[in-house]
Amino acid sequence: MTTPCPLAMAPDGDGVACGDGPELLVYRGNGAPTWRALINGVLVGIGFVGDEVLTLDASGRVQWWSRQDGAPLEEVVTRDGARRLAIATDGSAAILTPGGIAVIPAGGQPFWLDHPGASALSFGPDGQSLGVGTDSGEFSAIDLRSGGTWGRSRLSGSIGGVGWSQALGQWVVTAGRSLNLISGDGRALVNQLQVQGLVGRLAVTDDGTVAAVVAGKTVYAFDLTSGQFAGDVTLNRAVHDVKFGQGLWLGIGLDDAEATIIDLMSGQQGRTEPHPSRARTNWNVHNQVDPAVLRGAAAAFQADGEPVAAFTGNEGKSQSGGCRRGCLWVAILTAILAVGCGGLGLGYMGMQMIDPSLMPELPFP
Repeated sequence: MTTPCPLAMAPDGDGVACGDGPELLVYRGNGAPTWRALINGVLVGIGFVGDEVLTLDASGRVQWWSRQDGAPLEEVVTRDGARRLAIATDGSAAILTPGGIAVIPAGGQPFWLDHPGASALSFGPDGQSLGVGTDSGEFSAIDLRSGGTWGRSRLSGSIGGVGWSQALGQWVVTAGRSLNLISGDGRALVNQLQVQGLVGRLAVTDDGTVAAVVAGKTVYAFDLTSGQFAGDVTLNRAVHDVKFGQGLWLGIGLDDAEATIIDLMSGQQGRTEPHPSRARTNWNVHNQVDPAVLRGAAAAFQADGEPVAAFTGNEGKSQSGGCRRGCLWVAILTAILAVGCGGLGLGYMGMQMIDPSLMPELPFP
């Protein structure tokens, strides 16, 4: 199995983070190195939230770091076999594993959602909805307030990426050789855009007008508002991840914790420079993206007025407040160690009697 090389781009444009096995390397927006840290595990996900950097390793450990100097802040251990990390605009986090998803609401209590075969995920416009794809090609739109599913769609091929288009109020999903637009309730395939190659990772701009999808060593760009292909960026190295930063700045993640950074509108290019003790390498980048197509996408979005902010599904019970993150899991894990499997059922029943909303499902058995 290929070692994951996750990538993150800061929404304010002044940060890039890359993972290389157990090593986290953070850069300024211009690619200059700032700080690095060693993780006790293989990194599978990274993200920026305000003044913090979030990391996820394969053992299910989520850690928060100071964005300024890399000082460790907090950590929560979820479940082994973690594969992906999704972060909502409000700071909520979701950890994908083959058996399901651990959700850490911003300011709320963590909980678990059973979802066997999950392969990709994304929050909707906030931390209250989640789009989840599976290896078998099933996509589901989930209301996190109730834990219920609004709807499902079946696609051809394993789902490699999920995103949300604010401009359209639709989910963006990669599967097989296509980029798919699915209605906000998850029930209808609205549009299907063909890609030359098996697609995997996906990135969508903050406004939801442009998507970039990975297929081998090529990244394909699409105007989602018109369904028009805008061109591609081809490298002579395999692409591991792709993320948008501020505006149309696109980060393309490579191995060895390196990344190419391109402004798709102007064509300006940059790269991450090596941290101390790391050798500088070079690679070729062939950018064939047409800025005129993307300029039309932005203009169409502005002309249509306010974006669709959210899909309103069945109302459900909100997650209650509590400690900032992790305290419930500490109590649960302590109970597991102290009581053992035989007493876990009683502990679960007791927690349900106190407040059932704290444990929608039995977390991390």
